[in-house]
Parts: sequence; C-alpha cells; structure tokens
Amino acid sequence: MLAHARTRAAAVARQTTLPKDRWTRLVAAVAALALLIAACTPVPSTPMAGPDPANPHARVPALAYRSPVEPYVSRRPIDPLPWQGQNDRSAPASKP
Repeated sequence: MLAHARTRAAAVARQTTLPKDRWTRLVAAVAALALLIAACTPVPSTPMAGPDPANPHARVPALAYRSPVEPYVSRRPIDPLPWQGQNDRSAPASKP
C-alpha cells in the first residue's frame, strides 16, 4: 500500500514539472524576447559636461605652460648655524 502511494505521488510530481527540452525552449524564448525588446529601445543621448568636442568653434580655456620642475627648491647641505640664535627665534614671545 505504501509503495503504491509513493509511485502515485512521483507520477503526479513528474507531470507538474516541464520536461527538460520544453524548459530549455522556454528559457531560450524568454532570453530572445528580452534581447529583442532591448534592441528596440532608443539610444540614450550622451551626457556632456561641456561644449561639444566635435564643434570647431566651441570656446575653450586658454592653455598656459607650467614647468614640471617649478616648485623645486635646492636641498643641499649647509654649514650649521649657531643653535642659540635659532633657539631664540623659535621660542615663544615672553609675556611682560
């Protein structure tokens, strides 16, 4: 009796699921429909932050030359200065 119930339940469950070839066809059809709908959508306009680069009469800011070594400062070693003078210059001002 129990084996008969299991067999019947398996047969009912097998009928409710789609066969593998029908499932594959359904997925392929949905994917093809999605691609077709995506191909029919209009092309979005490109956002531009400034003037159109293809326009030869567009106004652009003037170019200015800036040297890549402009902020360079020589860091060659020098003779030490008297430490007391440096110490006095960096000390906080005394209160009267």
